[in-house]
This record gives sequence, C-alpha cells and structure tokens, in this order.
Amino acid sequence: MLFVIFLSSLGYFAVLNKDPITFAVTRKQYTRCQDRLILLSSAVGAAVMLLIFFIRDTSGSLRQTYQRKQKKDMMVQELYSKALNAILADDEEERVLPSKVSSRKNRDTWMPF
Repeated sequence: MLFVIFLSSLGYFAVLNKDPITFAVTRKQYTRCQDRLILLSSAVGAAVMLLIFFIRDTSGSLRQTYQRKQKKDMMVQELYSKALNAILADDEEERVLPSKVSSRKNRDTWMPF
C-alpha cells in the first residue's frame, strides 16, 4: 500500500515538474528528468537497505548457530566430567549410564567413554 502511495505521488510530481535536471557524478554531467532521478535514488536506497538487512540477518543466524553449538559442547563436557568423576570415585549411583542418557531429551549429546 505504501508503495502504491509512493508511486502515485511520484506520478503527480512528474506531471508538475517536467523540466530536466543536470547533475554531475565523477566529472561527468548527466541530464535526466526529476522523476527518473527520484526512482533511481529510491532503487539504490532499497538495494542498500536490502544488503544491510541480509548481512544483519545472516550474521545473527550464524551467531545463534555458534551459541547453540557451544551450549551443546558444554553439556557434553559436563556429562563427560560427571561420568569420569563417578568412575574415578567408583560411585555406582553417580555414574551416567547409557540407559539414563538415552532417555534424555538430547540423545545426540551422549558420548561413549
């Protein structure tokens, strides 16, 4: 809806201002209509914003994946250290047996000792 309003206002602006405008970019001068210049600048601005949002979302997704992996690795390390301490202390109740680990939510975190 906002895009339609923008285009209709640009059309009205183009009807009122038919004079060409001259602008310089890197020692070259261009003569264009004002409405084309507005459309070009809008398209460039939209492309830049799309690129910025893409970079932000991609980095956020990669960061989230890395944090999940770290959390999973910490959980594996915690289970490993508990089991190793129980084995070294020869404590039957504290040992993490495969049956206890497989009944947990994350079965892929169990590592054989």
